[in-house]
Amino acid sequence: IVGDPVLTFAADHVNRSPVPRTLGLNIGTADGRIWGSEDRVCEEMAKLAKTATKAGWSVKWFAVWPKDLEITRKAASAGGSGHEICPIFRNHRKFMAQVRSLTAFVGMKLHATILATCALTPAIMLEYQPKCRDYMKSIDREEATFRTDAFKADEIWDLICLFNNHHADASLALSKGIHSLRKKQKEFASKITASILYY
Repeated sequence: IVGDPVLTFAADHVNRSPVPRTLGLNIGTADGRIWGSEDRVCEEMAKLAKTATKAGWSVKWFAVWPKDLEITRKAASAGGSGHEICPIFRNHRKFMAQVRSLTAFVGMKLHATILATCALTPAIMLEYQPKCRDYMKSIDREEATFRTDAFKADEIWDLICLFNNHHADASLALSKGIHSLRKKQKEFASKITASILYY
C-alpha cells in the first residue's frame, strides 16, 4: 500500500460546476532541498500567473506554511496577482473547499497538492523532491508531474488549458486513482485494527 494517509479526506464526488477559468497556485521554500532553485520556480510561476491573467483567468495563490509566505508574495507580485494570496495553515477543510471550486491547481508543496487532488480538482505537481512524483505515481497522475529544475510556464499552461477544456474527464480520471488507493488503504487499516483488537 502506497500513497498518503491524507487520502482519507478525499471528496466522494467530483465538482461538475467549478468556477470557469480559475487557477490555484502554490509554491514555497524547501530550505535548499529542491531540484534547481527556488528562484527559478518563483520566476516560472510568476510567468504562469501572467499568462493566465492575460487569458482572462482568475488566479489565487495558496500558502500552507508560514515560511512560504515570503516567496509566495514575491511570485504573486511579479505575476501581477499579489492581492490574491490565501494563507491557510491549519484548516484542511477550508483549503479543500476553496480549491474544489477551481478549474485547476498547480502546486509545489506536497500536501498542498495532495489536498488539491483530494478535492478532485485537476492538479499539477511541481516535483521538488522524489516524494512528489511518488505520490502522483501512486494515483496514476505521473504525467501531471514536472521537476522544478526543468518545467516551463508554457508547458504547464498547455496542460491547464487541457484540464479546462476537458474538466469532467480530468476530474473523473483523478477520482479513479484517488478512490482506488483510498479503498486499499481503508481495507488495510481495517485489517491492522482487527489484528490489534483481537490478537
